[in-house]
Amino acid sequence: MISRNVARQWMETWDAQQQIYAVRREHRFAVVSKAVKAATGHSDTPIIIDIGAGPGSLAEHIARDMPDARVIAIEADPFLIELGRAAFGKRIEFVETTAGADGWLDAVGVDRIDAAVSSTALHYFAVNDLARLYHDLHKAVSPGGLVVNADHFPLNPLVGELLGNSGDGGTAWQQWWNAARACDDLTTALALREHVVLPDGGDNDLSADAHMLLLSDAGFTATDVIWRDGVSTIVAARK
Repeated sequence: MISRNVARQWMETWDAQQQIYAVRREHRFAVVSKAVKAATGHSDTPIIIDIGAGPGSLAEHIARDMPDARVIAIEADPFLIELGRAAFGKRIEFVETTAGADGWLDAVGVDRIDAAVSSTALHYFAVNDLARLYHDLHKAVSPGGLVVNADHFPLNPLVGELLGNSGDGGTAWQQWWNAARACDDLTTALALREHVVLPDGGDNDLSADAHMLLLSDAGFTATDVIWRDGVSTIVAARK
C-alpha cells in the first residue's frame, strides 16, 4: 500500500516534526531502551509493548537495541500502522487497538508482557482512563517487569517559565498531516482512517508526580523519575 522508500521518507519527516517539541528525543529513546534492557535481561525473548506507538519510532529503536526481543507496537490509527509496517517491515509487530479500551490486551494476544513503554502519548488520556490503563498494565506485566513513560510533564509554572518555549509542536504536527494528505502516494493508506473512530486528542496536564501516584495506586511497588531535561521526563515503575 505504501512503498518502502516512500515510507522511509515520511518517517524522516515524522521524526523531524516530533523532535521540534520532544526535547532530546533520541537520547530519551536511548534511556528508555537501556532501562528496558536492564529490566528484561533475564528473558531470552522479552516481550515489549509500545503504547500509542504511532508509526513505531520508539519500538524500532528498542528492536534495534534488543534484536532478540519481540516488540509490539500498539496503535489505533491504521494509517500510522501502514506507514510503520512499510518502513520497518518485520522488525516490529503492529496491533491495531486502542490501549485502555475494553479487550485491548486480548487484541495484543500475548501471555505475558515483560515491559511496556510509551513516548509522547499518555498525556492524551483522561485521568480515569489513564488510571484504568495502569491497572491493566499491572495485571499484565510479569513480576519484576517495567512500565516506562517518556513524555512532557508540566513543571511548577514559576519554574517552568524560566525555560521558555521549546518549539511550536502543534503547528509542526498539523503541517505534517496537511503535507501527508496532499501526497498522492499516501492517499490509499490515509483512506483507512475514514473507517475508524480515533481517540480524541488533548492533554491531561498531569505532572510526573501525578503519574507516579497513579502507578502506585495501580499496584506498582517502585516508581521514580529516571531522566529529566526540563519538561521532558521519563517515569518508570517496577512491579
